[in-house]
Amino acid sequence: MKRLDFFVQTILILLGLFLFFFSINDGGALILLAQLLLGPWQLISACCYIRFRTVLQKERVLHLTISCLYLALLFTAFRESFYFTKTFDMLIIIIPSWILAICYYIITWRITFPNTKNRSSFLPHLNF
Repeated sequence: MKRLDFFVQTILILLGLFLFFFSINDGGALILLAQLLLGPWQLISACCYIRFRTVLQKERVLHLTISCLYLALLFTAFRESFYFTKTFDMLIIIIPSWILAICYYIITWRITFPNTKNRSSFLPHLNF
């Protein structure tokens, strides 16, 4: 499951980068398509992993909490019809969501490929 999660996130992030560079002249609006796919995938993944109490539980709960707060702020800002410029709107929608996506991708990376060192059995109580 964790390798599938990592693989799908990798594909969606690469799709987002491709769409961003493809639509850079249009203001990067196509990147929202990748966000529309990646965001729910990561939220569902975080909820599933939190439900089954896997490793890096605190990091996943923190990510899910920040993501929900960000979504609530977005909903409130656009529901109350704050008048921002188009560029500012895009920055509010794109920058924080991709920061959250990359943070969750790093959490998934650390779970999928744990950093294990091959230790010898010679004097195991000494750490060099």
